[in-house]
Amino acid sequence: MGSGGEGKRDGGRMIPILDLKVQYESIKDEINAAIAEVLESTQFILGPVVRDLEQAWTDHRRRILRSGRRFGCDGISGSQGLMRERVVGAAR
Repeated sequence: MGSGGEGKRDGGRMIPILDLKVQYESIKDEINAAIAEVLESTQFILGPVVRDLEQAWTDHRRRILRSGRRFGCDGISGSQGLMRERVVGAAR
C-alpha cells in the first residue's frame, strides 16, 4: 500500500477511505502557524493552547453525550471543525 487515500482492496482496485493529505493541504498554513506559535512560546505542556484544546474537547464531548450520541465515529463526527476553530483560531 502507498500513501494516504488508499483503502481496502476490492476485486483488485483500491477503495478510498480517507485522504488526510487533501484535508491537510486545505488548512496547512493555519496548522503550521498554530504549531509555530506553540514552538516559539516553548509552552508544550499545560500552556494556553493546550488548555484551550482540552476545554474545547471537553465541551464538545459534553454536547455529544447530551445529544444522546455515543462513542466511535458518531461520537467524533464534527470534531475537525471544532478543533480547527478552537486550536487554530486561538493561535491568531
